[in-house]
Amino acid sequence: MKTSTPERGKPQLVMGRMHLQDLPEIQLEAGYTLRHFEQGDAPGWNVLISKTFNSNYDFDGTILADRFFHPERVLFVEHSGELVATACAWRSEAWGKNTGVLHMVGASPEHRGHQLGYQISLAALHQLVREGIHHAVLQTDDDRLPAIVTYLKLGFQPYLIDSNQAERWRDIYECLGLIPHDEPRA
Repeated sequence: MKTSTPERGKPQLVMGRMHLQDLPEIQLEAGYTLRHFEQGDAPGWNVLISKTFNSNYDFDGTILADRFFHPERVLFVEHSGELVATACAWRSEAWGKNTGVLHMVGASPEHRGHQLGYQISLAALHQLVREGIHHAVLQTDDDRLPAIVTYLKLGFQPYLIDSNQAERWRDIYECLGLIPHDEPRA
């Protein structure tokens, strides 16, 4: 993949799933459990997301302060009492009232190989369906290749929102050894 410059990586990439029908069932391995946010989870979320994005994040400022916060929209996979994956089934006025946002997906590197990113993202999509949402979008970065593979497996497709993104998506597909099924949507 070509070296990314700050200008090249902006704006963030957008992917969308045109419908949320026929989602597969969530299938966590033994020892992993799914649950939503509970009081006291904020420090664990901070650590998990900071590890995922290699940057500091604060639950209170990022999630709790947002008017779309509801505990059931912040999902976790837990293993032996530790939060090991998270995703938010979010809303944003920017995308319209029938579109949900898969937001702040993260999985502990120590639990890599257990499909936690896929399963927690799927759980967030199921939450959107429970809320009556019909479409989903997400934003991601060029260098988050494992996440992009997960999103593609979940049925998300690239959307083009900037003139620099067609080339960026071609580079990503080439790096992943994939052939796009369709050109990204404009």
